[in-house]
Amino acid sequence: MSEIDEMLVLMNELDKIQTEIQLIGARTDHARKLELVNKRRELSVHVGEIASDAEALFKDTRLEHLQPEFNAKLGIMRHNIALHQSKFPAVNMDEAGADYLESARQVAASLRDFVQFARSGLIDAARHRRAG
Repeated sequence: MSEIDEMLVLMNELDKIQTEIQLIGARTDHARKLELVNKRRELSVHVGEIASDAEALFKDTRLEHLQPEFNAKLGIMRHNIALHQSKFPAVNMDEAGADYLESARQVAASLRDFVQFARSGLIDAARHRRAG
């Protein structure tokens, strides 16, 4: 599997983790708090893996034009995740209210923006690589 394909797999997994977090957040059962803690941990590890794999990915000079925006969007997403998780611990999610929902929307939006950019750029690069 190429580095582009591996990163696309990571993007799909990131999207899946975010969807799972949103589904957990919509629940009202007691078990959701522990599940949210575990899923947040998984998200953090996964984002770290993306950042690590990006270093190898951008050694390919045909992809270096994507790196500045990739890194910027990754940084925004990481910032939003860290801010949200520090401001709204899972154990307090019942008291969170409108501020929590707005923060969660910002995290989801930055994640979608990052994933959409990465997918689009990497798929385009893969097409050019196969055609060239």
